[in-house]
Amino acid sequence: MAFQNTAMSVANTQLIGGFQLFYATTAGGSWTNLGLGRGFTFTEEITKYNSQANNGPDPLEGVAKQEAVATFELIEWYPPSWDAMRGGLLDIENASSVSTYISGTPTANVFSTGGLQELAAKAYKFVNTKKVSASTVQTIIVLYKAYIDSGLAFTSVSDNAEDPITIISHTIRAKCDTGRAAGDQLLHFETQMGA
Repeated sequence: MAFQNTAMSVANTQLIGGFQLFYATTAGGSWTNLGLGRGFTFTEEITKYNSQANNGPDPLEGVAKQEAVATFELIEWYPPSWDAMRGGLLDIENASSVSTYISGTPTANVFSTGGLQELAAKAYKFVNTKKVSASTVQTIIVLYKAYIDSGLAFTSVSDNAEDPITIISHTIRAKCDTGRAAGDQLLHFETQMGA
């Protein structure tokens, strides 16, 4: 026999809407908005360990590694934000500088990359703000210590497309910040739930 719930088990516990994305040197620092984005996905990844016994059940299981992966698409081409988000060491960038390859030496947003560098971690904050019953409520996810996990990726579209904006895909991976207290090393999630 089919069974269907007709109400939430706990009232006002649904996440609604998308996010703004910010980054900072540390979670307690000054946050910088990364600009317009969409398609945010968030996944916690857990790698388990166990002590195996050859002649019986495993006596111990636990978490060997805990990470969080976030993917998102930006639709603003702003090199200073990209450079900082990627650690501040990987790229050479200039906003509204004299271009090198565009004829007539106009100003342009310039971004160049290439060179082996150690990556610097950044803190990331995802913020959703919405109206619920005429009140402003927020959901905030903070990744304490994250690194870029993929290079730039984008697919161009037609200038005459219905949606002509080229989106730029990014992936970041958060690792445990062992300088923080156990139980609060990977991420922080808080929300004023909507009905």
